Formats: sequence, C-alpha cells, structure tokens
Amino acid sequence: MPASIVTIGPKTSCFSPDRSRRGSMQRIPDVSMPANPWKPAPWTDVDTGPLEGRLHPWVMPLRSPWPGRHGPIEKTHGWRLGLQARDGRTGWGEAVYPPGGGERALPLYSSLAALVEAGRGHPAAWWTRHLEALPAPARLALETALLDLAAQAAGRPLAQYLAPGAVAQVDVNAPAGGLDEGLEARLRAARAAGYRVAKVKLGRRPVAEELGRLRRLRVPEGLALRFDANRAWSPSEAERMLHALAEAHWPVEACEEPLADPEPGRLARLQSVLPFDLALDESLHDRYLALSPASLPVRRVVLKPARLGGLRRALAWAEAARAAGRTVVFTSWLEGPTGLRALVHLAAAWGRGVHGLGTAAWFAQPDPELLPRQGRLSVPQGPGLGGGGVQGRSYGK
Repeated sequence: MPASIVTIGPKTSCFSPDRSRRGSMQRIPDVSMPANPWKPAPWTDVDTGPLEGRLHPWVMPLRSPWPGRHGPIEKTHGWRLGLQARDGRTGWGEAVYPPGGGERALPLYSSLAALVEAGRGHPAAWWTRHLEALPAPARLALETALLDLAAQAAGRPLAQYLAPGAVAQVDVNAPAGGLDEGLEARLRAARAAGYRVAKVKLGRRPVAEELGRLRRLRVPEGLALRFDANRAWSPSEAERMLHALAEAHWPVEACEEPLADPEPGRLARLQSVLPFDLALDESLHDRYLALSPASLPVRRVVLKPARLGGLRRALAWAEAARAAGRTVVFTSWLEGPTGLRALVHLAAAWGRGVHGLGTAAWFAQPDPELLPRQGRLSVPQGPGLGGGGVQGRSYGK
C-alpha cells in the first residue's frame, strides 16, 4: 500500500486584517469546523508566475432527493475556483456549501470573492500563505486549485503528485438507500454491478419495525453491509439495533453514527462489545476533531475534506488515524464534478479502503468518468485533476 507523503506541522499565516492595500484581506471566520490540531506543514510553491482567479457559481439538480439528515436534498450548490497561470494553464478547485445549509453560503462566497479580488496578479506563494484564513470548504477549493497547477507542472495525475504509489482504481460502496421493501432488489443489483459493500440508511422508522425488517433481510453472497444511523437512536435503541446487527447471518462491515448524543463513554462501551466497526462522521467533524485519533471512542473515522479544509489535511488526519489503529473512509459532501474528481485522487493517494465516493450517479447530468464500474472508480488520467468535466462541461454548461 502506498504511504502518505504528508507531514503534520504548525498553522500557516492568515490574512492581514488591513484591507486598505491590494493583496491583503480580512480574515474570515471558519464556519465549518472547530480548531483542528492535525494541520499539514506548508508545501513547496510552484513557480507559476502571476495568477488570476476566477469564481464560477454552480447549481446541480439531483435525479432524486438525497436522504439528508434534516430532510431530502434536491440539489447541491457551490463555486468553482480557477487559478490561471501566465502560460495559460488553469488549476481548478471547488467549494460546496453544506447540503441543506444555505445560511452558510454567504460567508463562504464572501471569503472566496475577497480572495480572488485581493489575489490578482500574485504568485502561488501569496495564495498559499492565505489558505488558513479561509473557511474549510474554501480552503479545500484553493488548495485543490494550487495542487492541480502543481501536478500539471510536474506532468503527473494529482493522486501520484500526492503519493507516488497511488493506486489506479478506488473501491466505493453502493448507495442502497433505506430499509424498505425495495432494499433486497437494490442489494441484488449492487452485487450484480460488482460492488462488495453496500450502504444502508437506518433510523428512518421505529426501532421495532426496523428490527423486524433486519431479521427478514436477505443479502446476496459476497456483499457486506455498511449501515448509517445518522444519529437516530437513544442509548437503549442503539443497543437493541447494534445487538441485532451483531447477530445477523450476513456480514456487517460497519455502522456509522449510532447515537443521537455521541457521548464518548457510551460509544466506547458499545464499540468494545461489537465485532464490527462503529464510525464517526458528522460527530467527528462537529465534536471530536480537537482530539488525537488515538483518543477516539470508535474504530473508524469518515473524513470529509470539505469539512477538514483540504486534501493534504485529510491525508494527514488519515495517516494519524491509521497510526492509531483506526480505519479511514473518505466520503463526499455532495461535491460537483471538480470536487469529486479531487476526492477520487485523494482516495487513490491513500490507496486502501472502500470509500463513499460513488455519488455522481445522484446527479441529473453526471460526469461519465465519475460513475463507478464494477464497484470501482478509475482515477482520472492526465496531469493534475485530469481533463473532462473540470472546466464546466459536467456542470450542465
């Protein structure tokens, strides 16, 4: 397996509070996550000459509502950031704002717009110095654009630029929906399509009803189930459901977010008696990021780079988690084509695991290069992020 080349280091510089001079701007508060001690060290700048930034808003409808924690999501929104070098090359990044969280759109847009205005004509070193002043999704957009340029300059796909031993394909789970009458048919279809892991949403119906459905559920041979309870259960409900999963006659790969109140003592007690991983996703980003991975009460972490604030930061967190004996899964925050391409490169650089990145099929107009085949995504080839949809074609333009 390829080893990550990312190191962990101190925080880099922030924007100057003085906006009276061109090239400086006010620090924008991070609206997406608490302070994170696992920050990557500054990385070497690429000599691109002066860069010109461009910001492109986008809205992408979904082919059917996404089952979000706070209700169905019908479309996803964000901005693409393009950084054009003097030789004409453009590095692309993408900032998506939280699904169902439109109130966070304005500070995210304001931070990116101010960055583009202040950064006109400045080299990559200037843009790099200002990464840490941005909200996490905007940090991801800027860092991805800079890494895209750097990988293009090196003539390598972004995954290989991040880790020379990056794999060529990434395993992903099949999104199988909820525990309803159609689940068995969707599981059969997933296995026939080559998936080894299918993700099932729990916590949408009363516990007694879901318990009955679980006991009757038939799962195709060769398919493991990854469950996500989305913080639906009380401690007693979680014990009943997780005990039933532990006694199931089909393989359970993991269960994400079992507790409505993810208190560490309760999570640790549950994890200690279960044969499969419990996982932190939303709770990790909302509550546990300030902890060392070795202190986490469960055996798995689900990492969203849009909430962590960058690909390198996500790799650094993943490496620290792996060293602490935790399993790592990367997952999408309903990114558009540019953002999802970056996540596929990230997972390829990591080189292990089954990830939650098969989300392109949810879009009404998906990028064909980002649709899984036989349960895997092929890493886009070509320098940087790779060609295709990153310049607008897959955004319906």
